[in-house]
Amino acid sequence: YVGIDWYPPMGDWRDGQGGVDAVSHAGPDAPGYLASQIAGGEGFDWYYASDTDRAAQVRTPIVDTAHGEHWVFRPKDLVGWWSHAHHDRPGGVRSPVPTAWVPGMKPIRLTEFGCAAVDRGGNAPNLFVDPKSSESFLPPFSSGARDDRMQRKALEAVLGHFADPDHNPVSAVYGGRMLAGADAWCWDARPYPAFPGLGDVWADAGAWAAGHWLNGRLGGDGDGLLSAILRRGGLGEDQFTIGAQAGAVQGYVIDRPIRTRDALEPLLAAFGMVGAERDGKVALVGAEPVSMVLEAEALALPDEGAAVTSERTLEARPGAARVRFIDEGAGYQTGSVVLRSGGEGGGLDVDLPAVCGPGVATALAERMLAGVDAERLTVALGPLEALRLEVGDRIAVEERDGIWQVERVDLDETPRAVLVPVTAVAVGDVAVDWRAGEVPRTVGRPVFHVLDLPPLPGFEDDDRPLVAVAAEPWVPMAVWAGPDAGTLSERAVVALPATLGVLVEPLGPGVVDRWDMLNAVVVRVEGRDPASLTDLAVLGGANALAVRTTAGWEVVQFQTATLIGEDVWRLGRLLRGQQGTDAQMRAGSAVGAAVVFLDDAVTRVRLSRAERGLEQVWRASPVGVAPGGAGFAERVGTFDGVHDRCWSPAHLTVATVEDGLRVSWTPRVRINGDGWDRDAMAVDGTRFRIRVLEGDHVRRVAEVEGAEWVYNAVTVAEDFPGGLDSGVHVAVAQWSNGHGWGSEGVQSIIAGQVRATS
Repeated sequence: YVGIDWYPPMGDWRDGQGGVDAVSHAGPDAPGYLASQIAGGEGFDWYYASDTDRAAQVRTPIVDTAHGEHWVFRPKDLVGWWSHAHHDRPGGVRSPVPTAWVPGMKPIRLTEFGCAAVDRGGNAPNLFVDPKSSESFLPPFSSGARDDRMQRKALEAVLGHFADPDHNPVSAVYGGRMLAGADAWCWDARPYPAFPGLGDVWADAGAWAAGHWLNGRLGGDGDGLLSAILRRGGLGEDQFTIGAQAGAVQGYVIDRPIRTRDALEPLLAAFGMVGAERDGKVALVGAEPVSMVLEAEALALPDEGAAVTSERTLEARPGAARVRFIDEGAGYQTGSVVLRSGGEGGGLDVDLPAVCGPGVATALAERMLAGVDAERLTVALGPLEALRLEVGDRIAVEERDGIWQVERVDLDETPRAVLVPVTAVAVGDVAVDWRAGEVPRTVGRPVFHVLDLPPLPGFEDDDRPLVAVAAEPWVPMAVWAGPDAGTLSERAVVALPATLGVLVEPLGPGVVDRWDMLNAVVVRVEGRDPASLTDLAVLGGANALAVRTTAGWEVVQFQTATLIGEDVWRLGRLLRGQQGTDAQMRAGSAVGAAVVFLDDAVTRVRLSRAERGLEQVWRASPVGVAPGGAGFAERVGTFDGVHDRCWSPAHLTVATVEDGLRVSWTPRVRINGDGWDRDAMAVDGTRFRIRVLEGDHVRRVAEVEGAEWVYNAVTVAEDFPGGLDSGVHVAVAQWSNGHGWGSEGVQSIIAGQVRATS
């Protein structure tokens, strides 16, 4: 392709009234004006032969009088250059032999195009302001004020021009369009508003205001914002027109059901616009050229009074105007400007729910003060003038100074119009006071676990479920639960991120009631690094974690922690099956099983006893964010109240007695049952269930009140006519009212252990 950095002049707008172009165009950023400059104007139709001609706007047509190849001297004429053969002109003499260029042989790509966001930027889109550069210049006749609209309209003009097939022909060589692409200059990887807010970080932050950066500006299009409000109010695209706006806003807040007119009024005031009806459409009228001069001889003479009467408010002029707005430079906090007039009256207060800079708010304050005591004219109209005038028109009135705008037209037996003076208020170059707040953070979907655990040391009386939540970066998380997604209620706020992990090696069964020196928990950890502790600290309850098994959560403690890889730790010298989780320990854990470190970051959640045993939907999301959409995590599960689950009996034995087998055991106490210096505590209940199993097949079930059961020989013979084999075992569980049957203790019955009966 042919790559072009394309920054041709897109205007010649002068100080004051704009120069010769103001006769036919509304302003330097008027869409029609800019559109006419892409393949027209300076560098296409004409040029300035000297600085004197430029100052006087004496324009010389671009014409190749020798060979008719006007495009040779037109920097803007891409179509002409692309679609013709090229003949070099060494010494001004045209070569009869063309170059190797074949018309339309390659597509064109604008490798750069754009315009600075500065007043009259179209006069020289290539120029930029940077005090640190020797090439820092303002466009000709520019005030240097920031102008986001200028930048956007210039981009739209270029893209809109070449989107028209008539301006972007098809190649006969490769079958595609002449212009294959255009790269707007420039989009910066530094995020807005951190850039330009963090001026102490980036030295070029001050150049952003009137620079070429697109970051933070593309949302400030007044046309798009006003159109969106009108469309939301029910109007179609062909039912409204929008004029030019003064200034730009980055966003607008509509926080309640409201009439379209009421939603528009603050925004129109900020933009210096009025609403009217024209040709059966809603018209939002901005700054327009003077449409007519209202001469005295064309006015009607009423029966009483003059053709032009004036009215002025006699109240004291307000002393100040205050405008509150949403400050784009202060993290969208409320900003305000106060404009004092020196009047003796009270103050004017307006809330502008727009995200903008102080320039727009200051201009609104000026208009407010100027409009309070402004003179109003009531003009008696002749029949032709009555038909020509429309609300929003800007006119001149003979023998009256200034420009007037039509506020109202009454078409009755005595047509008349009410005129108000046009206050020449420009959105000044008021610098935005960038006060970068907290850098916006994107929080990923959190990882969280709901844990149904036995009593933990120090929290024996708390039977609520536990949750562990982690996210990067961390923000406080809310945990929700309910029967389904439509009935969720908040159950807890998690203030600290949990330390979580996953097993990178399987964890098999181990020993209980003593140190497990053979097995180790090899886990990839995210969160706080684990640490080795003394034996006494571990025996006192420290370094506890929950490991998910196929049968539930096993509570494990570790004494040593060794880093063996990136975030991978070997946790050794274990205490297994803690707090009655020996049955879960025997089930074992596979690679990838979840690990939760049971520290202060694990949080209790509210759950009523009536919700136990019912399937619940659990969700975790950042505090203040609804538990739906992006940024939430979900789990579905049932909480069974493991806190109240009885532990498996200890010292389960099967002994041969005269009439069969005696099964005996020692119940364990869940809470505070491990004291050494006092009498044994009473167990939770004295009801026990005994199951006799052959493999997984249940042969007999019995219940007793007490800590032993006799399996007499006659019953054994009924259950096992062929005699006992090595696969027979007995399982004993204890009953609790809060949970039901607890974990089972298991003991094998040795073949031949039962004595023969007579």
